[in-house]
Amino acid sequence: MKKLIVIATLIAAAAVGGIIWIFQPQQELLSACIAKERCGYINDEGKFIIAPEFEAANDWTKDAGLVWRGGRVGSIDRDGRYITEPRSSRLTMSGGANSVQVNRQQLLTDYALRPLNSELWDDFYGIKLDRRLSHAPEYIAVGRGGLYGLADGKGRVILEPKYEEIGWRSHEFPLLFKEGNLFGHLAEGGQPISAQRWDAAGMFHNKLASVSRAGKCGYIDRAGLVVIPPAFDECRPFRYSEATIVRKEQSFSLVGRNGVVIRDGLADAGNPSADGMPIAVRVQDKWGALDMKGNFPIAAEFDGVEPLDVFDPEPMMPLGPKTVAFIVEFQGKRGIMDAAGKWILPPRFDQVDNNYEGDGKLATFRDGELWGFVDLETRKATTASWNEVKATSRAVLVPVRVGSKWGYVDAEGNMRISAQFDLAEDFHGVWASVQTGEKWGLIDSKGAQVTPVVFRSVHEVTPERARVTLAESRGWVTRKGRLMGISETDLQKAGLRK
Repeated sequence: MKKLIVIATLIAAAAVGGIIWIFQPQQELLSACIAKERCGYINDEGKFIIAPEFEAANDWTKDAGLVWRGGRVGSIDRDGRYITEPRSSRLTMSGGANSVQVNRQQLLTDYALRPLNSELWDDFYGIKLDRRLSHAPEYIAVGRGGLYGLADGKGRVILEPKYEEIGWRSHEFPLLFKEGNLFGHLAEGGQPISAQRWDAAGMFHNKLASVSRAGKCGYIDRAGLVVIPPAFDECRPFRYSEATIVRKEQSFSLVGRNGVVIRDGLADAGNPSADGMPIAVRVQDKWGALDMKGNFPIAAEFDGVEPLDVFDPEPMMPLGPKTVAFIVEFQGKRGIMDAAGKWILPPRFDQVDNNYEGDGKLATFRDGELWGFVDLETRKATTASWNEVKATSRAVLVPVRVGSKWGYVDAEGNMRISAQFDLAEDFHGVWASVQTGEKWGLIDSKGAQVTPVVFRSVHEVTPERARVTLAESRGWVTRKGRLMGISETDLQKAGLRK
């Protein structure tokens, strides 16, 4: 009996150990090339896990890496064994979907180049409902003979090609399609939501889509039923769920999703944002901003109002901008207001701008020939002191140009790293890449070198590491300055090894 108990205990322990092993996170693999056409994969300690024996190697995706040999692309697993042998000379990616070329046509594959189905297509593009870049498309538009059909993300054909266009830029079902120069919408099963066809139509946003016939537009729901009759000359998308902008002749109105006009008599209007921020509008000859309930948080008494927009700072396929504040023009000068109509920056400046690709925290302003910047959340503004400001995102230090050289200042505008570089990029965490002459390096927030300025390029900088190119090597450097995936020959040529 005791022996059976011991055996059972050992089996249980082994099972638990197996579970622990199975759920241990796998090491991240990074592509690295120690010379031209000598590429492989290293772990986060810089050790080659897959020998550098390929002509090229893409970054790792899930459980596979794409590699090239003999001018052809294939995929390997973590042991360096082929998942898909290198057979195709051409890899195509579109909307997150992949294909390889076969007889001048496209064979759909997954991320490891495994065929999704056996059919060959003339064209394809992914349709992503989840806009994050790391996610594979849930559907794929497939084309043959100038017509398009629909497959799911696993390659199962839902609809054979029959439409002139289908699902472009879509992020929500039903999908827009074009047939004989008329438009309709498809449900997830590949069937039209109704027999109605329209002269023009828009994509669905928040379960409503614009449609038009005989020059007049309205809106339909996901069952194809008309919920706002075609009575307008222009219909903007319902990017925000509660209201949008429509136009009848020369007059613009804010209309709710039930078709009720919330505010009319507008001489001009901007586009609604996805987050429901107020919309820049003109009443007679003055500009203000209108909220979704028809109120004016920014009174219509200015010479100009325009949104400061950014795309989502998360790694997503952009669908539309988000408004973070408003540029307000008054008597020839510009300032910044928030969504409640309070000044962030008084209207004393010649120009106001921001970076569409930034995080929406900082904006820049020009006074005469010099630039400054303001934090839109804390409302702290520097003086206008520099020839250029690169205010992409809020960070420990911000790049500024003085004359022809770049340095860094803090949030108060104090110069912390003197203007000495030919180019300076944003800080990521507590380091940033800089260029002197034709070479690049990395510095910390005190201006000290994390790496010497010896690299051909530095990019993909994160708070933990950056990709670097040195002579023929293409590897990585850690935040502590440790080089990984760089050949000894190149290190010696650069004076980094004796």
